[in-house]
Amino acid sequence: MLYSPSPSPSRQTPTRSIILLAVAGFASQAQVRVMDSLLPQVAADLHTTVGAAAMVVTAYAITHGSIQLIIGPVGDRFGKYRTVAFACVIGTILVAICGMVSTLPQLALARLATGAAAGWVIPISMAYVGDVTPVRPPAADPGALPLGTDPRPAVRPAAGGVLGDLLGWRNVYFVLAGMFALAAAGLVFELAVNPQTRKSSQSTARLGLVADYAAVLSNPFARIVIVAAFFEGALAWGAFAYIGADLHLRFGLTYTLVGITVGCFGIGG
Repeated sequence: MLYSPSPSPSRQTPTRSIILLAVAGFASQAQVRVMDSLLPQVAADLHTTVGAAAMVVTAYAITHGSIQLIIGPVGDRFGKYRTVAFACVIGTILVAICGMVSTLPQLALARLATGAAAGWVIPISMAYVGDVTPVRPPAADPGALPLGTDPRPAVRPAAGGVLGDLLGWRNVYFVLAGMFALAAAGLVFELAVNPQTRKSSQSTARLGLVADYAAVLSNPFARIVIVAAFFEGALAWGAFAYIGADLHLRFGLTYTLVGITVGCFGIGG
């Protein structure tokens, strides 16, 4: 049945489990642009240039994006909610390690691993929401609101700048690790008390990983979207990482003001 005006109790929106996924999503995406405001601080502390320090942004972006090519079958096999919870536990450890490293290569490797862990959270959470909510217009589904209300593009760089001024860039990572830990604790609790979150996918219609991607790539419009997204990430988001450094080095802005300025980018969202 594609639409049911009166869903059964088992198909009522599981609001609490979705809210916890929203917390996990915020913790995951907080990692993405938080370093944009702090690259000069990282460079000074690790005795390198801003250009070299930017490898921590690149390392994160590579694995955060590419890991999403394989996460679908894993989420189906082990259960989407369980997979997100595990990713948050691993993410907590890896983000904390980012704050404890002593060299730039170590930080880049830690960020590379963090991207691989955090990249699971949003896509699998969205798939879980699709599995457990009744099929009806999204605007009518109050359980989807936490995932749809997204202040992260403005909050991430602003928070990074403020916390960097107050605590230093290393402690920013410890704060982010605490966010991941909070999300992980909530998800593990929900797994323990809500049997629905422990279910694996019941779908039997999958063609296999290679066949699925071949089906997508056979669509000309899908290829256009993929190519456009690649160039957007390489050009727009790549250059974006240096805006904070330029504002700090050329105009002497504090990290707080840098973060707030860069965070204005997210107002449009």
